[in-house]
Amino acid sequence: MSTRTTVLTRALMGCYSLSMFALPIASFAQDAQEPSSSTTTTSTSTSKGQIQEVIVTAQKRKENLRDAPVSAAVVTEESLVKGGVQTLDDIGKLVPSVVAAPSGGNLRSGFTMRGISTSVITIGAPSGTAVMIDGVTLAPESMAAKQLTDVQNVEVLRGPQATLGGRTASSGVINIVTRVPEAEFGGRAGATLTNDGQRRVEGFVTGPIAQQLKFSLSGYDGKTLYPTRNLNTGEHDREKAKGIRAKLLYTPTRDLDVTFMALHSDMENKGTFQSFIVLDPKAVYRGIVPYRTAIPEGITVSRENVDYAVRGTPGTTATDKMYSLVANYRIGGWTLSSVTARQEEDRDFVANTHLQNSDWASMAFNGRYSWDNSQRSVLAVRTTSQEFKVVSPQMGILDLLAGVYYGHDETKFDFARATVEIPFAFSAFRMADTKTKAAYARATWTLTPDLNLITGLRVNRDEIGYVYNLRYNTPPSGAPSVPFSRSDAAAQNTTVGDVALRYKLSPTVSTYASFARGYKPAIWNLDGTITPANDFRPVDRENVNSYELGLKGAFLNRRLTLNAALFNTVYTNFQVQTFDPVAPASSFALANAGKASTRGIELDGRALLPAEFRMNASLAFIDAKYDDYGAATCYTAQTVAQGCARAASGTSYQNLSGTRLPNAPKWKFNVGLERSIPIDSMPFDLTVGGTYAFQTQVNFDPNGNPIAVQGAYGILNLNATLAERNGRYDVSLFANNALNRGYISGIIDQGVRWGNVAALTAWRSRDAQRYVGVRLNAYF
Repeated sequence: MSTRTTVLTRALMGCYSLSMFALPIASFAQDAQEPSSSTTTTSTSTSKGQIQEVIVTAQKRKENLRDAPVSAAVVTEESLVKGGVQTLDDIGKLVPSVVAAPSGGNLRSGFTMRGISTSVITIGAPSGTAVMIDGVTLAPESMAAKQLTDVQNVEVLRGPQATLGGRTASSGVINIVTRVPEAEFGGRAGATLTNDGQRRVEGFVTGPIAQQLKFSLSGYDGKTLYPTRNLNTGEHDREKAKGIRAKLLYTPTRDLDVTFMALHSDMENKGTFQSFIVLDPKAVYRGIVPYRTAIPEGITVSRENVDYAVRGTPGTTATDKMYSLVANYRIGGWTLSSVTARQEEDRDFVANTHLQNSDWASMAFNGRYSWDNSQRSVLAVRTTSQEFKVVSPQMGILDLLAGVYYGHDETKFDFARATVEIPFAFSAFRMADTKTKAAYARATWTLTPDLNLITGLRVNRDEIGYVYNLRYNTPPSGAPSVPFSRSDAAAQNTTVGDVALRYKLSPTVSTYASFARGYKPAIWNLDGTITPANDFRPVDRENVNSYELGLKGAFLNRRLTLNAALFNTVYTNFQVQTFDPVAPASSFALANAGKASTRGIELDGRALLPAEFRMNASLAFIDAKYDDYGAATCYTAQTVAQGCARAASGTSYQNLSGTRLPNAPKWKFNVGLERSIPIDSMPFDLTVGGTYAFQTQVNFDPNGNPIAVQGAYGILNLNATLAERNGRYDVSLFANNALNRGYISGIIDQGVRWGNVAALTAWRSRDAQRYVGVRLNAYF
C-alpha cells in the first residue's frame, strides 16, 4: 500500500477515535438492531430528536414496521453506503440473518436466510429468497437488482412469506424500493474513487413535467476490481456496470395514480473470480494432466492465494431490461391496484476449464486428448407477470387485502463445451418453463382496540415444464452418438397460509405470535446427468412450517427502538443440491433431504444518544441443521472412517443428520456508531463513524467437507463526512475493511476433477482486502 494510502487510513482512524470514548455503551448493541434493519443513523432523527417511524411495503401495503407481525429489516441508501454495500451480494453485511453468496461470473446470486438456502444451479428453480423491485418478483437468474444505486431502501422480510410471496419466498423476501418521482425539481450527482481502482459516477434528477405528471431519472456507470488476479494477463478480475432507470408518475385525479418504470442495465465481468486454495500435490486433472502441468510455477496454492493463470479471459456480459406499470384507484375508501411487469435478460458466458498452464492448449495426452479452453453459454430470461389486488377500508372489525396473480417465467440456457476430442465434449440446450396462477387474501380482525387477529390464505397452481436437447461430440461409453431430446411438464396445486395475533402493550410497543406455512414447488434438475434411459422426474415439493414470537417498540420518547424475534422453522422434503462426485462429467445432484430446521433469535435496534451520538446494531443467533438426511453425497476424498459408506448398488453416501447446514454461521452481528460534530467557524458539519460486522465459522460445502471452512472474522469500516450546512454538497473519506482482514466468501470442492483428492477453489468479495477512497456528492 502506498504512503498516501497509509496516511489516509490513519487519518480516518484518527477521526473515528474521536468517538471511542462512547464505546462502552456498545454493550447494549446485543439487545439492538442493525444499520440494515431500520434506517441510517443520520436520517432517522427528527427536529425533536426522535427516531422516525419506518414504513414497509413488501407485504403489498404500506404499514408501520412496528405494526407488521413479521421480523423485518429496512436498510436505507445511506446505511448501504456507510456499510460498504454496493451490490445485493453484500447485503448480508448489514442484515445478520442473511448470507449472500457472491455471483461473480456465476449463473445467479445465492441467498441464505436464517441458515436456509438451496444454492441451486438449475435454471428456473427458486432459491427460496424472493428478490423484488418495488414489489415485482424477479426471475431467479436475474441481475436486474444486483446494483444498489439510487434506492430509497431495501426491505428484508425474514422467514417464509408464501402467503403473499408465493413459490419464490419459502425462506424470505428482499424487496428493493426505488425513489418516487417528486413534485419539486431536485437531484444529486456523485462520484467515487478508491485506491484499488474503483471508478464510479451516479446521479438522479426528479421533478414535474406538468401539473399532473412527474418524473425521475437515475443512472450509474462504474468499474470495480476484485482481489483475484490472472497472472497470464496481469489483470485483476473486474466488473463493469452501467444502467439507467426512468419513472413517470401520472396523477390525473386525486383518486388515481399511474406509475411507469423502465430499467436498462449492462454488466460485464472479466475473470474467474476464484483461485485454488487447496490442491493435493498428487492431483491429476481428469486422470491425464498432473498438478504442476496444470498449475504453473509462480502460483503457491494456499488459503491466501488469490492468483490463477488461465489462457484467454473468461467472463460474462449481461443486459437486463425491465418494465412495470402500476395503477392505483381509490374509491369509497377502497384501493384497487394493478401491477403489470415484464423482464428480459440476455447473458453470455465464456468459461474455462480448471487447467491453468498457459501452454496447456497445445498439449496432447495419450496421443489423442487436447483442449481448446472454450466453454460458451447463453442465457435468455423472459418473465411476464400481472397482479390485481384490492385493499379495503376498515369495515367494522375487519380490513382486507386480496388479489390474484399470474406469472410466466421462461428461461433458456444454451451450453457448449467445445473441447476437442475429449469424451465429455457436448452441447446442451435447456429451457425451464413455469406458469403460476394464484389467489390470495389476508384479513386483519380487530378483536379489541389493542388485539388483532391476522389470517392469510393463498391457493397456488404451478405448472412446471422443461425441454432438454443434448449432443456429445464424442460420446462416453453408453451415451448416444446422435442428439436426443426430452421434454415434460407437471402441474401442482398448493394451499398455504398464515395466522398471527398482535397485541399493543402501549401506543409505541407491540408484540405478536405467528404461524406460517410455506412451500417451494417441484423442480426439474436440468443440470444433472441426463440420458435416454434416465427415469427423469422432478424433485418433490418442499413444505415449510414456521413459528415466530416478536416484540417491537419505541422507548425513551422514541430515542430508542428495539425489535426482537424468536423463530422455529421446519422444512420437510427439504430440497438440496450437491455436486455428484460419481457422475462421468461435472454434475449437480438435486434431491430431497428428509427434514431440516432452523431456530434462533434476531435482535435489532437504534438509539439516539447524548452528545450527538447515534447507534444502530443487530444480532442473529441461528441454529440451522439437517434433522434427517441419511443419504447425502460424500464429499471428495471422504473415507469410510470419515463416514462415507457404500451401498449394495455401489453408490457412496453419508449421513448428515444432525449436522449444521452449509453457509450458515451460528452467530452474526453488526454495530454502527456515529457522531455529528458541528464546526461553528465554518459552514460545515463533520460526521465521523464506523460499522463493524462479525460472523462465526461457516462451512460452504453442501456435502460438509471439513476443509471447506472460513473461520470467524470481523470487518471494520470507517468513514468521515464533511457536509455543507445548507445541503448543497458533501465529501466523504472512507476505509472499508480498515483492519485488512482477509476472508473467503465462497468455496467450491473441485476434487472430483482431480482424481478424488483434496482440491478447493475460493471466491473473495471485493472487500476481502482493505481499500480506501473518497466520495463526492452535489445536490440541487
